[in-house]
Amino acid sequence: MGMLRHVVYMNGKWEKLFSIPFIRTAALCVIITLTAIACIRYFKMRVNGMVSAAAALVVLLSAWTVYFLIFCNTGINRAYYILSMCFIMATIFQNVIYHCLCHIKKI
Repeated sequence: MGMLRHVVYMNGKWEKLFSIPFIRTAALCVIITLTAIACIRYFKMRVNGMVSAAAALVVLLSAWTVYFLIFCNTGINRAYYILSMCFIMATIFQNVIYHCLCHIKKI
């Protein structure tokens, strides 16, 4: 029960300090843009193997992150802000790795 109280306290503190709707909208725009670029790059390269598996993981993780950011909130999931940060960082990191992998395979 102590951790739940701390998470609820931090949610209120973060809502006062940061503009959560703006941050959420910016993160959604970045994730959707990176995913669109990844899909365009995948269909342009038409390669199999590791790049196609990485593309599938990028799309899957991005779709889950977008779903979580749009349809969840602190009322449904108390650890929404913490999980959102983790999902956003994982998705952006996965997209960067995918783009680096495509660049390496192109060379």
